[in-house]
Amino acid sequence: MPLLRKIYSKRFSNIRFLMPFYDGTDSDVIPVYESSHQFQGYLIQAYEKLKDIPCSHYLFVADDLIINPDFDELNFLCRTNMHSKKFLSPGLSSLNSPNRFKWYWTAGSSKPFYNGSTSYKNSLYTYDEAMSKFNDFFGVKYKEVYGDDFFGSPDQPGFNLLGRWKDPESFYKVLNSFIATNNNSRKIPYPMAGGYSDIFCIDKESLFAFSKLCGIFSAMNMFVEIAIPTAAVLTFKRAEVAFFPKDSRLVFWGNDRVAFENKYDKDFSRLYNEWDKKICFVHPVKLSQWKMI
Repeated sequence: MPLLRKIYSKRFSNIRFLMPFYDGTDSDVIPVYESSHQFQGYLIQAYEKLKDIPCSHYLFVADDLIINPDFDELNFLCRTNMHSKKFLSPGLSSLNSPNRFKWYWTAGSSKPFYNGSTSYKNSLYTYDEAMSKFNDFFGVKYKEVYGDDFFGSPDQPGFNLLGRWKDPESFYKVLNSFIATNNNSRKIPYPMAGGYSDIFCIDKESLFAFSKLCGIFSAMNMFVEIAIPTAAVLTFKRAEVAFFPKDSRLVFWGNDRVAFENKYDKDFSRLYNEWDKKICFVHPVKLSQWKMI
């Protein structure tokens, strides 16, 4: 937290840290109690303290994501075309899209809707209401059946982020497990979206409605990068949402991350001083591993 305060305090006057299981006394920290895989639950737990902050919008940023050093509370909304919008996201897409099954987290996406320990149905939009919102948001009818294009095949490239598809046998094993978890059906349990969620911005007026949905999805154990995009589609109209330009973000995995860190010799001052001004944010930057001056 001291490093994050040093990085952001001169640019943002109202900073709060949402920290799991915090038992200290810092007045700018709000304790939350949730898994990092369901960090959407942080919002509703922190809502009572967040709502009293004098602001028009909230910018949520992961602790290992660094935003453009030129951004501050006076220019962020205009610089990101957010000034006339209610929500800002890196991107939202239909989860039931071609080859999307290969994204690591898709395989467990149906499971929350068969979680008998959580009574969510009376708190969410009905299936038909949600379908209508998704159809309006994406401008096309949301596919109600998981088809062959959704699953793809073991030899197709896809969102194989964690290397699960080592052979056809493992692919079909996960596919069969998915079908079994989905009540032995290819019909979707509920329309869902997906997308990168380590940074997003929301207007104050919408915070409670959005946070409430996030809290429900957290109780259902829905993965955060499905929960936050799905809550966004259910809360906002497409015209109310802004997106970071695709070429304005650097998100690294594996060797690309190592190359990026080596480029700056893990020197945070160099990263800031040599920042490409068109880049809105970089992730991950593990501050504990970088040299700070």
